[in-house]
Amino acid sequence: MNKPADGSRSGDRTQRSQQPRYQKVRELRHSPQGDRITYLAKDNATQRPVVIKQLTFSQGNDEWAGIDAYADECRALRSLNHPNIPRYLNFLPAKGGFCTVREYKKAKSLAECEKIALEQWQTLTQSLLETLFYLQDRTPSIVHRNIKPENILIDDQFNAYLVDFGFPYIDSRGKTKPSTAGMPGFMPREQLQNKELTDASDLYGLGASLICLLTQTPSAEISKFVGAASDLELTSVLPSEASFELVDWLEKMTQVSPFRRYKSATAALEAFQQTEMTRSPEAIVKPDTLELQAAEYGEILSTAVTIRNTVPDTVLQGRWEVAPHASDAKRSHPIKWIAFDPPQFESNEIECQIKIDTRKLLPEQLYERELILRANDAQDSHAIALRVNTPPLLNEKLPLIPLLGTAGIALLAGLFCSFLLGNVEEGVAAFLYFVLMVGVAIGAVGGMGGIFGLWSVLGGSFPASLLLPRLLLGRSLRWLLYLGFLLGLVVFSVAGYVARFQFGKELPQGLSGLLSPNSLLMALIATFSLSLGLLLNGGIFNVGVLLGTGIPMGLLLAMKISKQAQKMATYQKSKAYLVQP
Repeated sequence: MNKPADGSRSGDRTQRSQQPRYQKVRELRHSPQGDRITYLAKDNATQRPVVIKQLTFSQGNDEWAGIDAYADECRALRSLNHPNIPRYLNFLPAKGGFCTVREYKKAKSLAECEKIALEQWQTLTQSLLETLFYLQDRTPSIVHRNIKPENILIDDQFNAYLVDFGFPYIDSRGKTKPSTAGMPGFMPREQLQNKELTDASDLYGLGASLICLLTQTPSAEISKFVGAASDLELTSVLPSEASFELVDWLEKMTQVSPFRRYKSATAALEAFQQTEMTRSPEAIVKPDTLELQAAEYGEILSTAVTIRNTVPDTVLQGRWEVAPHASDAKRSHPIKWIAFDPPQFESNEIECQIKIDTRKLLPEQLYERELILRANDAQDSHAIALRVNTPPLLNEKLPLIPLLGTAGIALLAGLFCSFLLGNVEEGVAAFLYFVLMVGVAIGAVGGMGGIFGLWSVLGGSFPASLLLPRLLLGRSLRWLLYLGFLLGLVVFSVAGYVARFQFGKELPQGLSGLLSPNSLLMALIATFSLSLGLLLNGGIFNVGVLLGTGIPMGLLLAMKISKQAQKMATYQKSKAYLVQP
């Protein structure tokens, strides 16, 4: 070690000083075969620490005989000028081999590093890829040949240094052959098979080294990640927060076949810069279109949107907002008519309610808006199209012609019955009137029940109209109950039809529709009009029926008219402040 060379073919001349140029301080590490030993030393000329790596040739191996060629290799390394590559300072021929001298960096190897955050790992990876890009951008490009965790140094400021370049075999004629001097598990297949190395070769060792750091795996145990196809299988071994894109990137870096790896450090760096480091949730939002139709003006509409995260070991976060709209931008204080429950969430499966307040919208309009779900997934935002159709302001109007028509039919039926009972004595007329109204009542229940789909009620009214006269009345009066049943069936079928279909909002079939206010109103109108036609023959009983039906009929009509007038007045006052479509 006392004959330093300056990197020329003949080496440096012997130092005139009796003091050796380099003084060993301690051994840093050595290979298991003992043919590569690394020392920490002191440069007596500069008083600075240096690192000396001694390489010893195998006995009888003439392929290590081209010392001058190794000096050329070292000269190429000495020409490197990159902050992440410690400077190569000297080349020393030695007995049975040679030594290289490089700049010392106060740093520990990547193999000694404890677990680091994924953000720090990302910074380290980018720095090392940029270093490889520098090596590959030279003419000719330089292949490291020996990338492994022990040859990557990390200092306290988290700067990464690439050290201990591998040397190829060079025979006595100066012919270069590929080297297998790297560490198993970090050498690509083409290097193990002594084939020509390319820009993709160093990517294998770098990828394997980065995996060791990310998984805190010792270098000697890298083989446990090798799958059936000899490629590294990483999906289940990387930290749970590592994204699937990152797993794919590392697996491509460490493909056995060089043709399936990235072609160069440039390609690997470009792909890495577009790779998400952490695993992101993936929000599945259904449906992506909402179409709502209000049945009544002022109704609060509600619908649900389901959101599900399909990525394990992640938590989905989201918040709702409404995309800006030209109509809303015209107001200094936009009206809030769309509400979300909850407005923001942190859950992997949730059903959010979207509520629409049609009281703040114009009637008979189509509103189109875009709902935005901001989420912490890769897509960042999800758009949902919202369409809301508002009904007329008065979706339930008083159908005057059907009302008058129903009243007229009932009045004519009453007048007809009054004509039939016109020549009957006054005392007998009241009883006949009662019999007639019982038949009308049976027919009324059957008629309105049939209109509202209650066929059992309609079917039951026919036997009742036939059996009741036989049980209670003589043969001479049965015709009167039959007549009442027929009149009730016709008149109240008309009343039921008007109640169900003519008020602007179709009533549902069944008991709920039959017992609705509109059905009650039409039943009262029909009964009142029928009783009005029998006014002259019904006696005191008929007067009671007129009062019992006329008063609630008048109240219901007044309430409907008042309610509609009030709604119109309220709308006219607020019309200027309502949201435009």
